Amino acid sequence: MDDTLQRLGDDQQLFYQVLRWFAADLPNTLAGIETCLVSGDAHKTREAVHKLKGSAANAGATGLHAMVVEAEQLCKANELAKVKTRMVSVRQEINQIIALIEQLDD
Repeated sequence: MDDTLQRLGDDQQLFYQVLRWFAADLPNTLAGIETCLVSGDAHKTREAVHKLKGSAANAGATGLHAMVVEAEQLCKANELAKVKTRMVSVRQEINQIIALIEQLDD
């Protein structure tokens, strides 16, 4: 996350706002991925996963980013069953991230 803070000119307030926006969008993004997985459309699932990958990178969530890179590769290989399995860990990571970001407001 230090890289993200530096990209934002070391503006901690702006950084916290970016993190809040990121956390607020995560449930919708996750729901979109899960909808695509249910439909069985590997291309749309990859697009949704790719969006999450970019958001994670922009927010400096390196652990989540690494998980999603793997999920995107599985989508490209049309391995949706493996993506579904991988999403369990992604969902857990997202829940942890949201909890951490919510603590910023405390």
